[in-house]
Amino acid sequence: MALTELSRHQGGEIMFYCEYKRALSLLNTSIISDRLTNKFKDNVTIIVEENLITIREKGKVLCCDFVEAKLSPLTCRGLKYFPDGELQFTIYVDSEMDQGMFHMDTNHSKQSDFVEKIQLYQDKCYCAKCGQKIFADHCIFMRVLALPSENWADYSDMWFCHKHEGEENDDTPHPKLLLPKEKQCLVGDTYLLVQGRHLKPGHTRTSGEALHCQRCGNQLGVKVHEGSGQGDVGFSRTYPVYKVFRHSVLFHRLEEIIDRGPEFEVTAEDYFANLIVEQSHLYTSFRLVIEAVKGEHTVTCLVWLIDPCLMVYIDSCSLDESHIQLRPTKVLKMLYKCQIQPGGCPPSPNHTFSSWKTDQAVHSIQLPYPMCVQLVSLLVKSSKCIPRSQRFLNKFFVGFLRYADKGG
Repeated sequence: MALTELSRHQGGEIMFYCEYKRALSLLNTSIISDRLTNKFKDNVTIIVEENLITIREKGKVLCCDFVEAKLSPLTCRGLKYFPDGELQFTIYVDSEMDQGMFHMDTNHSKQSDFVEKIQLYQDKCYCAKCGQKIFADHCIFMRVLALPSENWADYSDMWFCHKHEGEENDDTPHPKLLLPKEKQCLVGDTYLLVQGRHLKPGHTRTSGEALHCQRCGNQLGVKVHEGSGQGDVGFSRTYPVYKVFRHSVLFHRLEEIIDRGPEFEVTAEDYFANLIVEQSHLYTSFRLVIEAVKGEHTVTCLVWLIDPCLMVYIDSCSLDESHIQLRPTKVLKMLYKCQIQPGGCPPSPNHTFSSWKTDQAVHSIQLPYPMCVQLVSLLVKSSKCIPRSQRFLNKFFVGFLRYADKGG
C-alpha cells in the first residue's frame, strides 16, 4: 500500500480513505479530490454498486473495485459534503475478508521469543533495510540473557544495599545500566546489547553515538559505553557496547541478501504497532506514555488506542485510469499528542501530559531516543494520510501504524 498525503489532490487526482468497522459491518468512506470542489462538483457523478464505486466526469469513467468486500448500495447513508473537495458516506458491507487478517500476532515483540531466535541464529544478523550482514562471522554467544523491564532501575534500590564497581562517586546505590560481558548478548523489550567486538568490520560505521549500516545508512543503534581502548597496565581491554534496535535488524537462517528496500518502514511500523498492543494487553491500559531521553533532550508521546485491529483502504488514482483495485491494510488506530523538549529549555506547562504521568491507570514505556523520534515521525506521516476533517479529535491528533502483511 502506497501512502499518499491527502492534502495533495491537485490536477484531478482522486484519493480514497475508507475504514472498515468489522463489528458493525460498516465502511466509512471518504473521497477527496479538487474535482469535487464547488467549481467542478456539478460535472462529477459518483455511483455506488455492489463491489464498485464508479466516478464519471465528461466521458471519463473510473471504476474502483473494493477487494474482499461486497457493498450494499441501498444502505448508503450519512452523506456529507465539504466544499474543499471531500465527500463522506457510510455503507454496509458483506465482508469476504480473510479472518486471518484480523488476527493480531504480538510474537513480533515478545522478549522470550527474540532470545530464542538469537540463540538459534547467532551470527545470522542482518540490516532489516538492505540485508547487510551486521554481526561478525562465527560470532557465538555463550549466553543470551533477557533484561528486566525498562523501569527496573527505579525499584532496584529495594534490592541492593551497596554500591557497585565504578559507583564510588555516585549517590545512587544501584547500577544504572547492565552491560554484556565477553560472548554475552543482553536482550531488552526494544533492543539488544552487544560488545563492539561482535560487529562485522567494515559493515557498520559510527557517527557520534549513532551506529549505522555502512551500505544503506540505516541507523542500527547507539553506543552506550565507550570501553577502555587498549587498557592500562594490569587491566584487560574492554570493548565499546552498542544498543542495537530490534526493529533495525533481522536474524535469518540463510546468509543471503534480504532486499527489503522501502518496505523497511513497514517493518518499523509493524514493530511499533505490535509493541504498543502487547504493552496495552500486558498492563491492561488503553492509554500509554512513551518517553525517551537523550542528555537534556526529551520526547514524550501520549497514545490512546482507539482500534487495535482496523482495516483501511487507502489509495490514489487519476480519472485517466479506467479501473483500480483497492486492497485493505490492517492498522492500529490511535489518538496521540507529542511534546519535544529541547535541551536547556524549561518544560512547557501542559495539564494533559502532567495528568497522564501521574495517573496510575496509564502505563509508561521507555524507548531509545532515535526509536521514539521515528515513532513520532511515523504517526505524523500517517495523520497526513487521513482526511483533514478526521485528523483531530478532542485536541489529539489521529494516526495509525500499519501491521506488516504476514502472508507476503
